[in-house]
Amino acid sequence: TMAYWETKDAASVEADHQDFVRVWQAAEKIVYTKTLKTTTARKTRLEPEFDPAKIREMKAKSAQDLCIGGPTIAAEALRNNLVDEIQLFVVPTTIGSGIPVIPVLPRDPVLRLELIEERRFSEGWVYLRYRVLV
Repeated sequence: TMAYWETKDAASVEADHQDFVRVWQAAEKIVYTKTLKTTTARKTRLEPEFDPAKIREMKAKSAQDLCIGGPTIAAEALRNNLVDEIQLFVVPTTIGSGIPVIPVLPRDPVLRLELIEERRFSEGWVYLRYRVLV
């Protein structure tokens, strides 16, 4: 997925995706992986372990929002109270199996969310933005 957005010219994609291409290509990225040893993706570094203290420090120092992609790492961030918002894209396609959006809930089995934004896109996509309630 990273390689796709890495090589796209913003003008060559649908209008709905143009901002994402620009933001993605400008962003500093960290990939948490135990298998990859190198990456060719620009502005990307690999880390073997998710360290909540380091993320908390990055969050405190950053003038911009941090974004976490992927359900497994998102669950880890939720468990460590590092998530202020959850943003989801609902795509009208079913695949039958896979990793749940949030595979393991935080300590409290109920994750309370408040809907703060929603948008509809072409082909039935829906963007949902939630605030995580403490």
